[in-house]
Amino acid sequence: HDVFCGCSPLKLYKTLQVTRGFIAEKLPFVNCPICPLVKQVRTGDRNTKSTDREMIAAINEYGSDSDEAVLEAMADPPGAIKEEPNEDSMAIETIPEGAQWLDNPIDSPLIYDVNWEPTAEWARDETVYNGPRFGDNTRPMEHVFVDNKDYSQFGPQAGGVVQALVMYDYGSTLKMKVDQPSKEENGKSLKFFAAEFNWRGLPYKVTVHSDSCGSMKHIKEMCAEIGVAYLPLPPHHPNLNEAEKVCNYMWAGGRHNKIMSNCPNKYAHAAIGMAMHHDMFTATTASRQWKSPYEIVTKVVPSIQHLCRFWTKAYVKMPKKKAREHAKRHPETAGEIAYKGRVIGYHHWNSKTKTVLIGDGRVVNSIDVTLDHNDFRSTGDYSLDFTYKPPKHDGNLRIVECEAPVLDRKSRSLEGAMPHTQANEGGERENNPLFDANSEEEEYEVEKITKHKVGDQGEIKYKTHWKGYGPEDATWEPQENVTNAGELVDKHIREYMESLEDPENPDGNYPEEYQSTDSSDESQEEEPVRHPMERRSARAVNSLGMAMKPPDPIEDETKQVLQMREETEKTSSPHSQERIEFINTLATIEKLERLDTKFNQFELKLIREVEKINKRVDEANLKKEKEKEKEYDHGINELACQILGASSMNDMNWNKALKDPIFREKAIEALDKEKRSLCNTILERMSEDDDDWEIALKEATPGRYILTIKRNGIVKARGVKQGFKEDKTTADGADFNYSSHVAKFNSIRMALFQPNRGTRCIATKDISVAFLQSKGYEGFVKYICFKDPVSGKWEYYRQSGPIYGEASAPVRWEDTFGEWLEHDMKFIRGDNEKCVYYYPQRDLIIITYVDDVYADGEKGDIEWFFGELDKRFECKDAEWLTPENTVDHLGMEISMTQEAIYLCMYKYILDMLQTLDYMGLRASKLKYNVPINKDIEAESLPLSYEERKKFMKGVGMLGWLKETGRPDVAYTHSRIAQHMANPSESAMEALKHCCGYLKKTAHLALKAELYQDDEYAGEWHYTDKCTWRFYSDSDFAGNSEAQNKRRSQNGEIAVLNKAPVAWASKVSSVGFAHPDIGEAHADMSSAAAEIYAASNACCDFIHLGYVADEMGIDFPKPFKLEVDNQAAEIFINDTAFKSKLKHIDCRQEWVKVLRDKSIMTPVHVDTKENLADLFTKILDKETFTRLRDEIMHPHPAIKQLSACNSELDE
Repeated sequence: HDVFCGCSPLKLYKTLQVTRGFIAEKLPFVNCPICPLVKQVRTGDRNTKSTDREMIAAINEYGSDSDEAVLEAMADPPGAIKEEPNEDSMAIETIPEGAQWLDNPIDSPLIYDVNWEPTAEWARDETVYNGPRFGDNTRPMEHVFVDNKDYSQFGPQAGGVVQALVMYDYGSTLKMKVDQPSKEENGKSLKFFAAEFNWRGLPYKVTVHSDSCGSMKHIKEMCAEIGVAYLPLPPHHPNLNEAEKVCNYMWAGGRHNKIMSNCPNKYAHAAIGMAMHHDMFTATTASRQWKSPYEIVTKVVPSIQHLCRFWTKAYVKMPKKKAREHAKRHPETAGEIAYKGRVIGYHHWNSKTKTVLIGDGRVVNSIDVTLDHNDFRSTGDYSLDFTYKPPKHDGNLRIVECEAPVLDRKSRSLEGAMPHTQANEGGERENNPLFDANSEEEEYEVEKITKHKVGDQGEIKYKTHWKGYGPEDATWEPQENVTNAGELVDKHIREYMESLEDPENPDGNYPEEYQSTDSSDESQEEEPVRHPMERRSARAVNSLGMAMKPPDPIEDETKQVLQMREETEKTSSPHSQERIEFINTLATIEKLERLDTKFNQFELKLIREVEKINKRVDEANLKKEKEKEKEYDHGINELACQILGASSMNDMNWNKALKDPIFREKAIEALDKEKRSLCNTILERMSEDDDDWEIALKEATPGRYILTIKRNGIVKARGVKQGFKEDKTTADGADFNYSSHVAKFNSIRMALFQPNRGTRCIATKDISVAFLQSKGYEGFVKYICFKDPVSGKWEYYRQSGPIYGEASAPVRWEDTFGEWLEHDMKFIRGDNEKCVYYYPQRDLIIITYVDDVYADGEKGDIEWFFGELDKRFECKDAEWLTPENTVDHLGMEISMTQEAIYLCMYKYILDMLQTLDYMGLRASKLKYNVPINKDIEAESLPLSYEERKKFMKGVGMLGWLKETGRPDVAYTHSRIAQHMANPSESAMEALKHCCGYLKKTAHLALKAELYQDDEYAGEWHYTDKCTWRFYSDSDFAGNSEAQNKRRSQNGEIAVLNKAPVAWASKVSSVGFAHPDIGEAHADMSSAAAEIYAASNACCDFIHLGYVADEMGIDFPKPFKLEVDNQAAEIFINDTAFKSKLKHIDCRQEWVKVLRDKSIMTPVHVDTKENLADLFTKILDKETFTRLRDEIMHPHPAIKQLSACNSELDE
């Protein structure tokens, strides 16, 4: 009776008949004192109350086999207390709370005879049930009802839970809910239901029914997105919504659990959730053959042996590591290997794994649980009920609560819904009453608002303290839940703004930092263990209690996206207009005015902007506006990933830095230094006495000072214009060209790995504040204003040249620097690579990447160039590559020994693992041998917003690795990046697996030999041993993932001096069988796929040859393209014409290029030796390792450190 939340003996008997685990016996009646409290029925104008004995006697008197007797007894039982109808009693509740019993009479507490059976007339009596009818043959999930129900009658809930979206399946009577912080989550919750029960995969139509209230618009939109029908119910008739009846029925079950257990009010949502879970195993109706909802949905007869009462005492086995740690912290518990706690639910609706609250807001999910079925009531003693005790605190302690997603999409459990620090955990009784029978309409009064933050959807949430509750019960509420406390909200905002203006009180009210909920599920990875040799700078913590910025891959994080941005702007494709619109939107996203300088909102808005573009594609396909299906623009998705990957941490908070006694002086010093630098170059301070003061007040574009900590510990300030607020047409003119160039990594690797280096040297130089050294404006000035972080006053300046953050700054700097190199220094600028400059007389190569300069030549020539550079521009000291000194260029670690040059990404990989919280991955010998080991599952659940942000950031960082120095993950990146439009849990697992591989192989590097074998004798030999090699390959329709549409994966690689300098793995949009197709596609033969791949590779290698010529590096002509398909080789040579290749249009230009013997010659290579195989398919460990080791080698200085880390992992 307690396990099934007070169900009737009849329903319990029927349940035992249709489930496994217990013998179906007619159990005796239970005189439950809780049921009358939680299941009191009020029907219309009549209140009926009767004692149990009177009802039993009445049933026996009428005859238990008589349906009419039962109906009569229910309508007017003996001993009922009848009340006269009055307006108040009828207005309290228009829907009887027992309405569900009328549809299913075995739920009624008024029926005690287990032999009672309903007649056919009962189910057909329209006077008894007036809801929608779909017939007895309604199939599971064919008609689904949804409705919202809040927890207001129980007060604030743990973890910020406010309400739930309840689903009721008419066909199976299955009931399920998803807890939410606001009704805006309705769409995501419905999507969860759709994914759980595969609505889109059912062979029949699924229809969702709901009320017509405003919050249901999210339901309607999501139905259109996931492809199911939506049918609103008639307005102002809530009694027609089956889900609303379910809410009343299941909330009564939750109240039964709560009163039975005497648990705190804050866990009422868990009590209701467990009532719903147990209801899934109960008998339904005669028309459904009494089968349980679980059996109807899954076709499996369930066992109920694993069910238990809510709040049952539980002992959960600890992982060995946790047991040791717990014993060290609490010596009195030494020898205990199990958590003590209380059962509050289940890990998943289709799982027997229990969710156990173990104290201090922590939950664990485990199947290794021992239950004490006799102990299900809270004792009020923490030491008896839980393993973890609540923290001892005084009035000054700040209670830290978790923002916690209400629904953990990965585990589908209550995990993550409990705050880390809670008071009144367990059974401590609270002063407020547990509940009131008529408290559903009760309004809880807000006492004060103390903080604000940004929620998962980008909305503002407020830290709300409730009148009559302690500070530990404060909750984070969305704005819609505090509409009645408008004055308190306004007061908090005023105080917050005043704290920002007041330099004496810079702390203000800022969002708190949060911790993730501890889960000790043994199936999860353990917490990361810091290696003794690991760099703490990866995420050191300063005295402000905040994470310091990790070493950036490059100093200016925007550099990483400039290359892709340039290519995106110039791309000629059906998506070009959308790409331009997206790029223009990147800056304007910041108009949302983030609370202080946090980056989280920008990331969120960036993701949502990408979603809008992807949604337009879905809508176009749904409407079939075009003859052929529109494709996702993966360029936009990849650009977004690059931006998120480049910006992994926030800049420092000025107010907190100024309050810190150590950082205050450093921050002020950095600010003064930046002001002096700006005023000595492009800015002129203004005052009210200036003639153009009024113009400045009107036209000035605001800027802000960014405060960061460099990797060497130096505090740096930089003034940045908020360029998105500038009127570009007025500022720069209508026809101004904002396009600029950055160097390709292929060019840098070609220069680095060129053979026969002899005495050539490599050095890099960074130009200080390059944008400020650009040519000034001609004939005009701009105006800019900054708010001084120390004084809080606005300062206005005349601006005579470009500044960081300004849209025109990159191209103005490129014009300034490029003109000096060409006209003053007489370098020859490349036409195919605009950032390559070559001085033939000195054989000197200069490659520019914004303000980073790479020089390759004889030492004397480089010193000459750097000397001239220092005369013209303010620069930092040069860094020379020597065996003793490693150069960090654009995040690439370039080092050398006496025999070879290495390019490694070790530091960046550590930063990536730290940023994504994957340092705890165990890189053992038996795991992570290949970067990708299986296909990404199509039916995997979608990611939440927070997970999606992490996924896109990870893909962006992985993309940076494959572009710079890790060709072995290029294919993995291509496969994962294809899911950027709709990332799933399986795609996230693939990313995690790749990170594990990178951790295990972080010591691998690209390597090129400095000398030939006979050069050590003292004589230089320029032989043909260090030649170029070019490989091409294609995987014929090997990718079965739905979004790929069986298109072949093209792979290519160019090797110079045994080191890879250019590579690619992609589903290309260049080569195709017919011009009208417009994209790569599946083909009928592997030969055709190889030909397409060869054409794409040929185009890329020809361009590579053009750039090599501009750099003075020898390039073979014709070059030999090595392919492993003989049919493709025959076609390229035009020596045969196979019937399966007739569909390839030989008139197309790319086929003509392939057949031009003066440019390219095809050569057959054994499949086992084709390096391009790395970029086309998932390989087994042996094949992958053999091919990878041809192009990547252990770095001698890092190998020992990586091996040490691997031993610690094991």
